[in-house]
Amino acid sequence: MSSISGFRFQVTGKVQKARVFFRKCTAEKATELGLRGHVKNEADGSVTGVAASIDSGALDQFKTWLSKTGSPQSEIKSASFTPLTLQEINKVPPDF
Repeated sequence: MSSISGFRFQVTGKVQKARVFFRKCTAEKATELGLRGHVKNEADGSVTGVAASIDSGALDQFKTWLSKTGSPQSEIKSASFTPLTLQEINKVPPDF
C-alpha cells in the first residue's frame, strides 16, 4: 500500500510578469500528473503552493518541472521545497 506524501514549494524569478502564465501552467501540469494541491502568487513576486500524491514519481516530475521547466515564458531563478506533515497533507485540496 502506498502512502501519500507532499511538499510546499516556492519558485522565484520571472514567474509573475504579464503573459508568463506560470501559475496557470503550474496548475495544469499538476492536474496532468494527478496531483492534489494549490498554487498562488505572492506579494514578493514569487509563486508558492502545495502538492500531494500517493505517486512519488509524479511528485518528483513536478519538482523537476518547477525547478527547470516552468511555463514557456518564465525564467526560474530558484525553487525550494519543504516536506508536508501528514496533518498538512490532510488539508490539501483534492485538485488544483
